[in-house]
Amino acid sequence: MATQHSISVGPGRSDVIESLVRELCSAETLNGRYVVQLPVQPAFGSLVSVSIWPEGGGDTFLVTDDGQAYQEIANAAASEKVFAHVAAKACTRYGAEFDGYSMLMLRVGKAQLKGAVIAMGSLTKEVIDQTIEKSFAHAVDQAHERFMRRANEAFAQYKRTERARVIGESTAEYQVDLLVETDHGALVFDYFSKSGVSVNAAYVTLSDIARREDAPRPIGVTRRLGDVGPKLALLSSVAEVIEAGADVEAYARLAA
Repeated sequence: MATQHSISVGPGRSDVIESLVRELCSAETLNGRYVVQLPVQPAFGSLVSVSIWPEGGGDTFLVTDDGQAYQEIANAAASEKVFAHVAAKACTRYGAEFDGYSMLMLRVGKAQLKGAVIAMGSLTKEVIDQTIEKSFAHAVDQAHERFMRRANEAFAQYKRTERARVIGESTAEYQVDLLVETDHGALVFDYFSKSGVSVNAAYVTLSDIARREDAPRPIGVTRRLGDVGPKLALLSSVAEVIEAGADVEAYARLAA
């Protein structure tokens, strides 16, 4: 005969678990709709909330993000144009609709309601994350193009090699964005973003090149100095750092 064992959970632990469950998923009614907060969090922003609007006699439901994805990307100063593109494409995959401005939505029956709420939470997170990622990548690309235009204009009289291969003191070979051979020696430019990985890579490249006895002058280029954070001091210890949008004269002075 099998013996059943019960597990006794003390009141203190039970309170903790119940509190955790309430935090992971909560619901409230607000102005005729139900708002369900899900345990889903984008890379930026707060937990995802899904709004449920009963329609007619309660046989169908409108499930929406209530504009949360749009609000999150607006707070992050991401591109609204990118948001519209990402949202429309993602909604097609999820079988959802995008109103062309700020709202993601699904209209379902009772049997599909649970799945629709989960899908809307996933869709909202995906749209926020992808919009911010693509907006950041687009901004980086624009800054890099700006840097190349300014540098090529500033050093028009000198020999310039884009994506040049340069050997460091360790004998490792690095690809830098631009090598300029001026009358006062060579300059190497390496572009980096504010991400820690990119800053570290630029530091390794420029510090190794700078240790060469006949080292070209190492110069780091980034979109905005203020975005880099504390690691800017580390990079500045081995190279001069300039903003991509600096004027042509600022670039030209590097050859003086």
